[in-house]
Amino acid sequence: MEVVHARCAGLDISKRDAKVCVRIAGAGRRKTVETVTTWGSMTSQILALRDHLIAERITCAVMEATSDYWKPFYYLLEDAGFDVLLVNARHVKNLPGRKTDVADATWLAQLGAHGLVRASFVPPEPIRQLRDLTRARTAITRERSREVQRLEKVQIGGIGQIGFDPWLCRRWHFTAAWAIYWPPQRWGTGRPVKEVRQPLKLQA
Repeated sequence: MEVVHARCAGLDISKRDAKVCVRIAGAGRRKTVETVTTWGSMTSQILALRDHLIAERITCAVMEATSDYWKPFYYLLEDAGFDVLLVNARHVKNLPGRKTDVADATWLAQLGAHGLVRASFVPPEPIRQLRDLTRARTAITRERSREVQRLEKVQIGGIGQIGFDPWLCRRWHFTAAWAIYWPPQRWGTGRPVKEVRQPLKLQA
């Protein structure tokens, strides 16, 4: 089978570490060499892995999209100029020809060396930053709506029984919550009111 990448690496990434297989294709009588090592998921370990792959003159790195654990590996290897392929785990497992005793990292390295995997789309860094920002804003807005609904339920249960219209509470739900910690006499000071306890006087 034709070799597309003579020096390829396969990464099997988990939460704590990554199994990395460096595959160097043989030429002539020289056999193909596959070396598997384990690297931690901390930034310092990933940078050490990057230096190791640079020293081995790796041109292509293949990894599966496992949860969000692939992101630091992908971003740091991408910055170094590697051709990083993020592949779908389901597509990799469905490819025929895999032996049962072959590790995931070794299998990924073999597939990448022969060009048998298709990379998933990963947007460029400016688009990734904008997407993370919009997703964070959406999550915060959703949490704010939930908190508004929760506070309205508390207000309905507290003052709805004494004749007030509970729907009027919508206009001052944040004011009521703010006044709990910063009453009007402390506005502008930035400090909440501390409870002052009078000393207990004993009767003679």
